[in-house]
Amino acid sequence: MTSSEYKMDRSTFKLLYAFHSTPFGKCLIAITATSKAIVYLGFVDGIEAYALKVLKNEWPLSEISEDTGDGTKNIVEEVFQPDVTSLDSICVLLKGTSFQVKVWKSLMTIPRGESITYEEVAKIIQHPKAIRPVGNAISKNRVAYIVPCHRVTGKKAENDKYAWGVQRKKAILKYERDSA
Repeated sequence: MTSSEYKMDRSTFKLLYAFHSTPFGKCLIAITATSKAIVYLGFVDGIEAYALKVLKNEWPLSEISEDTGDGTKNIVEEVFQPDVTSLDSICVLLKGTSFQVKVWKSLMTIPRGESITYEEVAKIIQHPKAIRPVGNAISKNRVAYIVPCHRVTGKKAENDKYAWGVQRKKAILKYERDSA
């Protein structure tokens, strides 16, 4: 979904959020109240209120409430199962430009336990010279782990970045390789 589509259809966006434990630390997850589509999944290292503020800034026109049921809990348990082979059954709602969404969808084709470079992603989306814009789009991903931006690396390891920390990125990649 593009940002303009979200602005036009904001009346239907009631979000539920909760904090849960994962093998990689605490996460904040937000889902749509009706379809249970994930709109946000981020790791939390600090203050929960700050993480919640980030979510609210990402979805400023939505009504956001704490999940008092098991909706988010069940999704987190499914996503982070050690033996999960596919997340195809998980519904994700991506909000960004058409270019960003194209990049994020391409990340979901990278096999679990493998990694590719930003340059390879640019080639996959048929914009081979758009390496920097691809990197920028990846940095805007707000559905960690499921949209596997952690599987994209720089040509040089010292240039590796990850919004939720390089150590966490390495741990996720190792976890995926070990369970693939």
